Amino acid sequence: MTLDWTVPKGSVVLVTGGTGFIGAHCIQVLLENGFKVKAAVRSKTKGEQLVKSFEQYKPALSFGVIEDVSDYDSLACLAEGCSGILHLASPYTYAVKDFAKELLDPALKGTQTVMEAAAAHKSIKRVVITSSFAAVFDATKGLQPNVVLTEKDFSPLTYEDGVNTTDPAVAYRASKIVGERAAWDFINEKKPSFDIAVLCPPMVYGPLATTEMLTSLDNLNFSNLTIWKMATSGSTILALQEQSTFLSEHPIKMQSRIISLQTRPRQSTFWVLNLDQSRTQFWI
Repeated sequence: MTLDWTVPKGSVVLVTGGTGFIGAHCIQVLLENGFKVKAAVRSKTKGEQLVKSFEQYKPALSFGVIEDVSDYDSLACLAEGCSGILHLASPYTYAVKDFAKELLDPALKGTQTVMEAAAAHKSIKRVVITSSFAAVFDATKGLQPNVVLTEKDFSPLTYEDGVNTTDPAVAYRASKIVGERAAWDFINEKKPSFDIAVLCPPMVYGPLATTEMLTSLDNLNFSNLTIWKMATSGSTILALQEQSTFLSEHPIKMQSRIISLQTRPRQSTFWVLNLDQSRTQFWI
């Protein structure tokens, strides 16, 4: 199947969270498909490591240091000249003490800032937002094996739920729904010239796009760290199954996010339950 591109090949795409587990894969696939990439990174060292990881694509990959993704001026400056944005910068960890400061505010304010920065540039045609199945699924109801969820389903969690809970998993799930709702609210209220595609993947596991930025196995991304800790602690696979509604064990190439830059109905939500390329093409 051949599709036209909303964001033309050869144009520039901004990737937030570019040094993260999924972000690095997205950058790799963008570069492989002939795009130029600007990566928003939190430090110059990380940015230099990222560029070194994909040095065969020089000078198609560049970076800008944005310590806080809610920094509008820096993000708007970096977005200049871009045709699309992949927004992936959002915390995923349970090792937090201040749920508002470390989870909820970065997810909410980060998404709001990305939308505002995109609206400042008429060149931007689409913003692809990585949300989560956590923003769809109501975990209080259990696994619900016979329930069919659609794009109309949203987690009932609120910002206040995330702040007031004592469970970091609940706070994380709340951060994903408030971040996604912020994007939809912006579209409905501001009606910008660009459109959005939202992806709601489950837990994602797989090899790293690069080990250039990995200083220790203890610094693995959260999902892969779960497997590493299980392997080194002597626990069983059951512990992993209890944490995840869906597992994706296929080696990941983030085709879903890249295909989401292609022409599709405006303002769409996509669920990726299998990252095998053929299934991804089908679902997207």
